[in-house]
Amino acid sequence: MTYINKYSDQICCFFIQSIFCLLFFRIIIGKSSIEGGIIFLILTLLIALTTYTKKLNINDIIPNKAIITIIISAIIIICTELIFHPYPTKQVLDSLTNKQIFIMYNINYIYIGAFLFIPALIQATNYKYTTFFNTITFFNIIYIIFNIYLSFILGLDRFQINSKLGALINYDNMCIVFAILSFIYSFHLKSKYSNVILIISFLSILLNVNHATRSTWMLLPFLFMTIFWVYRYKAKIFIVISLFFSILSLIFLFTTKNNFIPRIYDTIYDINAMIHQSDKATSIGSRIDMWRIALGDFYQSPIYGKGTFNIAENLCYLSQQGFLAGNCLTHMHNIFFQELSTHGILGFISICIIIFLPLIYFIRKYFNTDNSTIKFLSLSASFCVLSFLASSTTDFYFISNIAAAFYGLIIFTLYGLIISQEKNHI
Repeated sequence: MTYINKYSDQICCFFIQSIFCLLFFRIIIGKSSIEGGIIFLILTLLIALTTYTKKLNINDIIPNKAIITIIISAIIIICTELIFHPYPTKQVLDSLTNKQIFIMYNINYIYIGAFLFIPALIQATNYKYTTFFNTITFFNIIYIIFNIYLSFILGLDRFQINSKLGALINYDNMCIVFAILSFIYSFHLKSKYSNVILIISFLSILLNVNHATRSTWMLLPFLFMTIFWVYRYKAKIFIVISLFFSILSLIFLFTTKNNFIPRIYDTIYDINAMIHQSDKATSIGSRIDMWRIALGDFYQSPIYGKGTFNIAENLCYLSQQGFLAGNCLTHMHNIFFQELSTHGILGFISICIIIFLPLIYFIRKYFNTDNSTIKFLSLSASFCVLSFLASSTTDFYFISNIAAAFYGLIIFTLYGLIISQEKNHI
């Protein structure tokens, strides 16, 4: 027991790091599931060990009100479905079972809470923020190797990669967060390896953009402009390197066979079809039509919505009839409209809390501190949440439990690192 007392910090940090690596690895290689219950159990045991060895009091363990509010919001969405929209006795769709529909658009929210105790563990064990960001960078390297293998060695196009990974949009939306974190880290880090990390992040971004998932493009110009402005005096050489690689990236995208340019043409075609009021269902046009449908559903049932199963059945029917693009769509391709239609104002407010509460906290933290490390962590966290937000405006981000767990890991870990830095600098 003396041995455990002496090395409790190292033991906890080892298990925290192992959990991070397990989740990151499964994300990078395209797995869509994770055992959230096992992760929560391990973290609970680590909390118990840390409490015993460090004699923590209850206030050190219980998450703050903001974290509890996020978890409660996720539970409200699930309970709204369970209470007001009973599980159908007959099969709703041929393509998905009722259980799959219920899990994808409801139960997955609870996986956000798998990392509930991470902030307390980070503060108790002094888990280093550099360890976390170095780990992120390491998995960026794995991402680069894996995607070079898929795109250039195997020669797979967007549709073939999607078939191999199962859900390319969700995959890209998660993996772009790794690149964003490494990119910002390269500007903050005062090390000879900063340039290397910057190049790694650019390669990761380029490979992600090459998959041509629209939601990952949206944030990148704003990210580059913000970081270049924030670090304009401290990191001129980084900005020069960044601009150089940006030019190379554009040359690559416009002169090689890739998925990016065809997707640009598809977007232009969709917009022209909408302008000329074509009867053909397009990707962008279908999204706008679904959002209109969502508003109509909300008007019909404003408090608790029309339920996940009813919405999925209706969208699938409309897509099969040719009114919407796709074979059998099952969600609104916007998480806010999805909750508005399926769970009414209860779901809409809950999803706004889940996404905007962390975003507001991190932005306020950035502007209310003079500590460079806390500013860096707050800026990183803000862009992570903005990335999740961008992906949620054109898709349903929490469609896999690993995506929900990843969201919880990122916001709770960065929150814990910020609080730990604040305590260390008092």
